[in-house]
Amino acid sequence: MRIVAGQWRGRRLKRPGSVKGVRPTSDRLREALFSILGQRVVDGVFVDLYAGTGAVGLEAASRGATQVVLIEKNRTAQELCRENIARCGAEAIVELYGVSAERPGSLPPANVVFADPPYAQPAQASFDALTNIAITQNGCWCLELASDAPKPEVTLGVAVVLDRVYGGSRLIIYERATS
Repeated sequence: MRIVAGQWRGRRLKRPGSVKGVRPTSDRLREALFSILGQRVVDGVFVDLYAGTGAVGLEAASRGATQVVLIEKNRTAQELCRENIARCGAEAIVELYGVSAERPGSLPPANVVFADPPYAQPAQASFDALTNIAITQNGCWCLELASDAPKPEVTLGVAVVLDRVYGGSRLIIYERATS
């Protein structure tokens, strides 16, 4: 597992090994995600719910996000995040909150909110946790699910702008709905 692009391109990150419930987002999906997001990440706030190893948030920092918030309640996964933050020297940019993604507390409005919940978690609960985080005017919410997971029901004011399958994973990107 490595950082795909940006200032830390090629930097190796610690893998989860046998940490229960931690399944890192593949390099392929991360590369596709950031290709789609483009400039939204640069100079912005990036929130990574269910951070696991922290790889997605660290990828955002490597690509120019000025503030990254990792949300991870699993203590073993938090240690992975801390080690990977240190491997990148990203302590000044990346904050780790050891709380539940469903109740993360007060967060700044984000340019991008990404969630990669455990695949066993109901898709609707993941969508609800994701869209409870405020986004900036041109921000978006990104949800990674198992490729065969049902598509969550979209709430009023939210629109699907992309829905693609990458191997065993499905990536759905949402924005505020326009009238």
